[in-house]
Amino acid sequence: MFEINNLSFSYEDKNIFEKANFSVEKGERICLLGENGAGKTTFLRILSGSLNAEMEIRFNNNRYNSIREIIDKIGYVPDKPHLYDFLTGKENIEFLLNIFNVNNKWEEIQELCRKFNLHNDLDDLVKNYSLGMKHKLYLICILVRDIDILLLDEPLSSLDIDSQKIALEKFKLFTDKGGIIIFSTHIESIEQNIASTKYKIVNKKLYKLN
Repeated sequence: MFEINNLSFSYEDKNIFEKANFSVEKGERICLLGENGAGKTTFLRILSGSLNAEMEIRFNNNRYNSIREIIDKIGYVPDKPHLYDFLTGKENIEFLLNIFNVNNKWEEIQELCRKFNLHNDLDDLVKNYSLGMKHKLYLICILVRDIDILLLDEPLSSLDIDSQKIALEKFKLFTDKGGIIIFSTHIESIEQNIASTKYKIVNKKLYKLN
């Protein structure tokens, strides 16, 4: 189980969350719902360690004071992945794998690049990549990590149809093995294809929908 209790977060004197609670079991795929500005992306960024917030954390029957204590078990794919335009696709992969401390995964990386039809573009500078290509490259680097929680912000919106199908297969495989996915999307079909459980952010709280 992954559980967040008493989450409070403010930004520029605006309270985004006040004593909010959230829990998810292994194998669940959680869709975050809410109006624009409700805090969906903010919540994902808090869980990724990108933003500091006051909260109590419980993960695998252990308690933690900071999300940074379990950050090596969390992967985050933002809606606009940060890559280096002046590096090639391959160089960006090597850079990210070094940051994530991932070793001996190059064969798996190459196979995923073929599946996502990126294998012929790895020697090109990323500045020439479309948003969809950047998304696929970053997602591939996250998928080869040994993580338990996968955070996705608008996970399929920039991908072509074939890549969406492959991504959905990988997401299902991840949760079938006990992984947890938490994502946000404004596209109803993506919500329906991925979500097993839904949470809605309303009035600075997180509510599980039946």
